[in-house]
Amino acid sequence: MICDLIDSIRTRLGLYIGHESPTHLHSFLNGYIYCKEWHKKEYFDKEGFHGFHDWVAQKLSYKESTSGWAYMIADQRSDDKEGIWLFFELLDEYRGIQNDEIVRLVYDKNNHKIDYSWLGYCRLKKVRGTFEAIQKPDPKEIIIKKMNFSENCYSLVAINDKKEVLFMRYEETIDNCIKNAKRIFGIEEDEWKKNNGYNKNAAVHAIKSNAHNPTSGASAASVVSCKKTMSN
Repeated sequence: MICDLIDSIRTRLGLYIGHESPTHLHSFLNGYIYCKEWHKKEYFDKEGFHGFHDWVAQKLSYKESTSGWAYMIADQRSDDKEGIWLFFELLDEYRGIQNDEIVRLVYDKNNHKIDYSWLGYCRLKKVRGTFEAIQKPDPKEIIIKKMNFSENCYSLVAINDKKEVLFMRYEETIDNCIKNAKRIFGIEEDEWKKNNGYNKNAAVHAIKSNAHNPTSGASAASVVSCKKTMSN
């Protein structure tokens, strides 16, 4: 299925499509589907993705879906990578996948400092055949999530005051999320514990207990409850 293909390349998308944008991903998927249909002389199974165009149009208040999901989503963000992250948010919602929030922390520009020498937290503007790095605004909150489209996948997410994703990075462990939160945003590990009652072992246990049903809506609440219990 097309969604299985997307999941298989999602965490290392740049290796497969080069420039990360909704329209580049759309071109990659069309090329893959064309190749499959050309060689096998049969229609490629798009089950689970067939109604995505119309669903996105309705979600984003378009009158029709003629322009396609890639252009509708790209039009919502000024930065291509942020458009890709919006695509994954919408795709998960469309598929009924609820990712588990483990912990969140308010970004404090007086105590935290973003490493702008690393271009991963910049918007890239194309100028004369190359890209110019433009600093993004400070995030409002930093969140660590367990991503339920795959096993052993977590994400470090930065959002603004409109809850739009400014940054997302996939990791195999919670520890890696915390390490990169320090490297990129200047957030120390003990801040997660002090401000959120965070208990890594409790969070992992809660997530594993819901692993048999990754699309259930109860798992996020279980994580919060488990954190509070274990921190007392």
